[in-house]
Amino acid sequence: MTPSLSEAGPSFGDALDLQPEQFSFPDDMEGLDVTEPFKASPFSSPVSAVSATTEMSAYPALDERWPGFACNPFLGDSCRPRTMQWYLGNLRTALQHGDSWESGPTRTQASPEDVTEVEIINAGLVNPSRRDGLLVMVQRFMQTATAYCRYASSKSSFITNGVYNTDHEAFGLTPPVVVLEHCLHIYLSRFQAQYGFITPKVPGFSHILDSAGENSSLLLLLMIAHGAMVGTPTDWCLSSALTEACRISFQQIIGLDLHRFQDTDMSRAALAMISLTAWSGDAWHMNTAMRQWAAYTSWIKNAGLLSHHYPDYQTMIQSTDFSVAHNMWRDQEVRSRLVNAWISMDLELSIFFDAPPKLAIKDLDTSIPTNIEWENVRSTNDILAAYTKLSENFGSAGKETSVPTFHDLFQKFLERDISRKKTRLTPQQLKALLHGIQCLASHLYECLVNFFDYGPRFYLAHKTTDFGTKALLHELQSLLDQWYAIYHYSIGAFDAQDPSMIRTLLLWHLMSVRVRISFEHLETVARAEPSRNFFQNMSHVQDQLRKERRSTNFHCGQIIKLVRTLPQDKKPAWWAAAVYRAIIFLWSTSWAYIGTRPSSSSNSGTWDYPNDPTLPIDCVNSNDEILTRYLREGQGVPVLTTQTGDSVRLEAPDNILAFGLTFLDEQGDHMRLVEGIKSRLMRLRERWGQAQ
Repeated sequence: MTPSLSEAGPSFGDALDLQPEQFSFPDDMEGLDVTEPFKASPFSSPVSAVSATTEMSAYPALDERWPGFACNPFLGDSCRPRTMQWYLGNLRTALQHGDSWESGPTRTQASPEDVTEVEIINAGLVNPSRRDGLLVMVQRFMQTATAYCRYASSKSSFITNGVYNTDHEAFGLTPPVVVLEHCLHIYLSRFQAQYGFITPKVPGFSHILDSAGENSSLLLLLMIAHGAMVGTPTDWCLSSALTEACRISFQQIIGLDLHRFQDTDMSRAALAMISLTAWSGDAWHMNTAMRQWAAYTSWIKNAGLLSHHYPDYQTMIQSTDFSVAHNMWRDQEVRSRLVNAWISMDLELSIFFDAPPKLAIKDLDTSIPTNIEWENVRSTNDILAAYTKLSENFGSAGKETSVPTFHDLFQKFLERDISRKKTRLTPQQLKALLHGIQCLASHLYECLVNFFDYGPRFYLAHKTTDFGTKALLHELQSLLDQWYAIYHYSIGAFDAQDPSMIRTLLLWHLMSVRVRISFEHLETVARAEPSRNFFQNMSHVQDQLRKERRSTNFHCGQIIKLVRTLPQDKKPAWWAAAVYRAIIFLWSTSWAYIGTRPSSSSNSGTWDYPNDPTLPIDCVNSNDEILTRYLREGQGVPVLTTQTGDSVRLEAPDNILAFGLTFLDEQGDHMRLVEGIKSRLMRLRERWGQAQ
C-alpha cells in the first residue's frame, strides 16, 4: 500500500496499478502507430537552447491542423505522429539538457489578491514529506504512460517476472520538485480564478494535496500541466508530457467506471483536461479536446451533475442545525460553482471554435451559486439570506422557496425581468447569460446555413425569407444589447477594472462582431489564392463587411483595448485567440474597400471624412462622445495605437497584420498558443503581401 501524499506518496488505487493485459486503447488512439520502440526526442540539440519556432516546426503539418484558426491553406499531409513516444521523448531530452532547471525557475510575483492562494500552496508543499509525495505522484503517472507506450511494442521489453520494469524510465521523466511547485504556483496565481478547478479557501485544497485517490492525484497533475503552459519550450515539453500521461490515466480510470463522474474531483479533472488541451497550442491535443468536449459534457449530464438542486431551501435549512445546514449548503455551492465553470468552458470553446455549445439551456437545472465567501457564513441566517436574494431576483411564481437554476436565470432574461428590475448580476451570472445567447445564436446560424443557403447566394436569392431572417438577426442583436445594458449597471457593484468583468465583456464583443458576418467565410477567403480583386468577386462577403464596418471597428478595437488592460497574470488562456479574430475581422474589412474607396472630395459617408480627427478605436471608452459620433454618423478616422503611441491607419491590410504581430509580441506571454497564432498571421501576411 503506497502512503498518502502527506506521508511519502499517493496511492492511485487499482486504476493505475493495471496489469499489461488490462490496457485498453481509447478511441482517440485508433489508427495510431505505437508499435515502434520508445524513442527520445527528435531534437538534435538541447530543448533549453531551442527556440519556440523550432520546437513548433518539428511537425509543421500537424501544427497547421488546429481545429479552427484556419486562415492559411494546410501544408503537407494529415499523417498522425506517434504522440506518446514523441511527447515523452521531448521531456526526456529537456530533462537531460535543461540546465536552467537545475537552479529552479524564478517565481512569478503574485498580485495582492492572490496572496492567500500563494501562501496556501507554499505552506502545503514546504513540508519535505509532501514534496517527496508530489515527486512520487508524478513518477507513478509517468510510469503508467511509459508502460502504456511499451505494451504495444513488446510485452517482454518492459515486464520482468510479471512486474513492470519502468521505474528507472519514470524517474528519468520527472523534473525537479521545485519545477513542479513553480508550475502549481503559476496555475494558482493565473488560472485558478478563471476556471475554478479547486477551491483553495476551503479544506478541499488540502484534501487534494493529501488525498490518496486517483481522482485528486489526476487533478493535481492537470493543474501542474496548466502552469507549465506558460514559459519556455522546456516548460511546454513538461506540459505536453503531463497532458499525455494524464490523458492515458484518465481513459483508464473512466474505462473502469463511468459513474466516477459523480465525484466532483473527477468532474473537475475532466474540465481541466478539456481546457488544458484546447488551449495547448498543440494540434493533436486541441483536436482531442474537441472530441472530449462532446463526450465529457454528455457524461456529466448522465452523472446528474446538471440537475443538482434543492427544491425547498427553507425547509432544508430550518429543519437542521447549523453544522448540518452548512455542510449541505457547501456541497450544493461546490457543485453549482463547478457547473458554472463548465458553462464558462462551453461558452468559450463555442465562440473560438465556431461550434454549437454542448450544454443545452433546458438541461441546466442546477442551482445558481450564491457566490458568498466561505468564511462569511457563520449562521443559517446567512445561508437563508443568500438563497432568499437569489429567489427574489430570479425565482418563478409558485416556486418562491426554491433555489433558482441557470435555466430560470436565462428565462428571466428573456422575459426582460432582469432589465426591468435593474438587477445587478455577478460576472458568473453575466457569463451564464452569454452562454444562453450563444446557444440561440448557434441554432440561428445553423438554420441559415441549412435552410436559407447562408453563403454566396444568400444575399442574392431567397428574397421571400429576407424579412424573416433580418428579424431573427435583429432579435439576436437585441438580446446582446440588453445584456450590455445589464452589464453596465452591474458594474456599480464591482470594480470596472475587475478582471472577471473584463474577460466577460471580451466574450460579448467577440459574439457581437459575428452576428451578421460569418467568421468561417472570412477564413475561407483568407485561405484563397491572394488577389487584389478577390473581395470584389466575393460580393456577398464584401457587402456585409462594408455594411458592418463601423460596428466591426468598434468591437475589434475594444477587444484589443480590453486585452491590453488585463495584467499578464490575469489574461485568460485564450486571449491571443481573441486578438486573432479581431485582426482577421479588421484585415478582411480593409480588403473589402480595396479599389472601392471614394475620392477625397467625396462626402458620401461610405468612407472616413478626410478632415476628421483620428479615432483610436483601441483606446477610447465605449461611452466616449467621439466614438458615439463615429458609430452614428461615421465621423472620425479609425486607427489602432501601438505601444509607442504611433497610429496605424486601417486602409492598408498589411498594416493591420503587422500591428497584430507586434501587439502579440508586446504582451510578453510565452505560450505555445500565442506562438502558433503569430506563425499563422505571419504566413498570411507573406501570402497576401504581394496582392496589396
